[in-house]
Amino acid sequence: MDAYHHVLTKDEYLSLLCAWMRVAGIEDHHAVTILRALALIRELKEMGVWQGF
Repeated sequence: MDAYHHVLTKDEYLSLLCAWMRVAGIEDHHAVTILRALALIRELKEMGVWQGF
């Protein structure tokens, strides 16, 4: 890995995602719903149930 690449930790990724949602004007309670949906999709993918993106 060179100086131009950085692998984000889970905490860094979530912080950037939350910041992006705030900048985009997404209200906090909607952001929580979006994060919960993403977590559910991740769990379903790990279980082999989710066939989507």
